[in-house]
Amino acid sequence: VLYISMDGRYVLQGAVTDLELMTNISTNRVNAIKQNMLDSISDNEKIIFKSENEKYVVHVFTDVDCGYCRKLHSEIDGYNRLGISINYAAFPRSGIGTEAFTKMVGAWCSKDPKKSITNLKNGKNQRLNFCDSQPIAKHYAIGKKLGITGTPAIISENGQLFPGYYSPDDLLAKLKG
Repeated sequence: VLYISMDGRYVLQGAVTDLELMTNISTNRVNAIKQNMLDSISDNEKIIFKSENEKYVVHVFTDVDCGYCRKLHSEIDGYNRLGISINYAAFPRSGIGTEAFTKMVGAWCSKDPKKSITNLKNGKNQRLNFCDSQPIAKHYAIGKKLGITGTPAIISENGQLFPGYYSPDDLLAKLKG
């Protein structure tokens, strides 16, 4: 984050902290920008595993071939039981046009995306469907802008990034702050 004086003469790079509130204003601003980027992904472009007693919503950038993404997905019921809804966005780590990308397009374009992504994460091959409206490339581009380099990448409602895998209980503790 750069702060520039009104006349353009001075530039300050670094964090600005409100000592009275003990909060990092810079981080709050960056997180708000991240949240705005996530808001550009509509619900119909995500694969959502919604908690019945939703307390928290996280966006998880995922790759169907990622081991820790598979582990996270195998515990989806645990997250949901704790009130955490999981909104998946695609992030094929190997890039656009790769095998992982193709699999993920197939999941998002299928008649039952939740079942398709579950099957892929369980290592089951399936017939792939393709559609012109696939959002995988868009998700990937947004992930890159957010600075995501690996999966799973979990982003809270306030834009805070939690890179890597967290168990349901550990993620709940992180979200509670």
